[in-house]
Amino acid sequence: MPHIKATNEPKRIKCGAPDYILTKKEIEVGYIEAKDIRDKDLAGNKKRKKRLFYENS
Repeated sequence: MPHIKATNEPKRIKCGAPDYILTKKEIEVGYIEAKDIRDKDLAGNKKRKKRLFYENS
């Protein structure tokens, strides 16, 4: 993706604390929540409440 900047561990924002924020020309265009690939619960059923929080924000 040209001209997209990924910032690791950015400051906390209104919808929480994403692991990465993607910006283009200083405008936030996306958020990434990273997961441990060794986690057997890839569907996120154990952390459903947190997942719903991000989906609804």
